[in-house]
Parts: sequence; C-alpha cells; structure tokens
Amino acid sequence: MLIAFGFVIVTVTEPEAERKQGVRDVVGTFRHTGVLTNAIVGLLYTYGFFTLLAYTPLILDLTTFQLGFVFFAWGLLVIVDSAVLSPRLNRWFGTAEVSTGALVVFAGICAQWDSRTAVPRCSPDSSSLPGSSVDS
Repeated sequence: MLIAFGFVIVTVTEPEAERKQGVRDVVGTFRHTGVLTNAIVGLLYTYGFFTLLAYTPLILDLTTFQLGFVFFAWGLLVIVDSAVLSPRLNRWFGTAEVSTGALVVFAGICAQWDSRTAVPRCSPDSSSLPGSSVDS
C-alpha cells in the first residue's frame, strides 16, 4: 500500500483552479442547506459510531476478534445499504418518507432498549447475554 500511495503522490497532479479559494469560500458552502445538513448528519454519525466503538467492548464483554467481526459486518451492511438498498427505497418511496421511516424504526428500537441489559427488551433470549444478570 505504501508503494501505491507513493505512486499516486508522484503521478497525480492537482488541476489548476480558476481562482484561489480561501477559508471564506469553504465556510460559505455551508449556506447551502444540503451541504449543511449533510455535514451535521456526518458529524453526528461519526460521533455516534466512535462512541459506540469505544464503549461496546465494555458493555458486551467481547474479545478483540469478536468486536472486529461485529464492526466488519457493520461496515459491510453500511456499504450494501448505502449503495443498493437506499437508492431503491428512495426511488420507490421518496427521500423524506424513507428518512421518516428510518427515524420511526430507530425510535421504536430505542423505546424498547433496556440499559441494564444492553440489549433490546424484545430480544428472544436476553438472559444469556453478558450483563443481563442484573435483576429487573
């Protein structure tokens, strides 16, 4: 990978800009509602992901490899959902409806969550999971 990175650095050149852009131009893009919304969603997703990444081993008592498999599967699902499922759902129902539906489903999952057992209450067998020995 280091050789490929070096090759890209040596061979790829930056195109000439029509004019010099400064910080004001970059910050000015946030006046566009789509850019601002995308930036806020990306910020919140990243914060949530890395918070989850930091605390998951403490709650679920996973080994390093188990945690790696969990996040590898998460990454694969994000790729499939972003590249395949999301465009189809947006085409069928529309962006606003899909976003609203996703938030409603997420709120439903959060409403079922039991923080003492670290799993949703509606799970089939939450008594066998780590951390579920807390008395209800």
